Amino acid sequence: MTGSILSTPELEWVILVPDHPNSLEKRLAARQDHLAGLAKSVDAGTWVMGGPTLEKPPVGDEPRAFNGSFLVAQAATKEEALEELKKDVYAQRGVWDLDKVQIYPWSRRLIPGLGTAVYHRQQEDVDLEV
Repeated sequence: MTGSILSTPELEWVILVPDHPNSLEKRLAARQDHLAGLAKSVDAGTWVMGGPTLEKPPVGDEPRAFNGSFLVAQAATKEEALEELKKDVYAQRGVWDLDKVQIYPWSRRLIPGLGTAVYHRQQEDVDLEV
């Protein structure tokens, strides 16, 4: 994204991509390569935010039960966002089930920032105290 945090993004996409069943070992084995690849894409502005989704909230010290990933991408089209997703090692190594990926255009409205929430509108920006 270029400009200030309040500038209108070109177009962002919410991506929900489930893991293939029983792919936890593959996910863990590919994790370091996945994170390294994400760093480059974050620096390039392709990935805005993201993280793993969980089967259920962890209780106590039990391990997190990963079941997929949530990402926000900046791309001109849905197809471009999908192509970026396919470049990730989780896609290439059979962690993500790309046949079940969901991709939606997203219009960002609420942006947290330094003790305030910024409500973002297309034509005007309004700071809201939190």
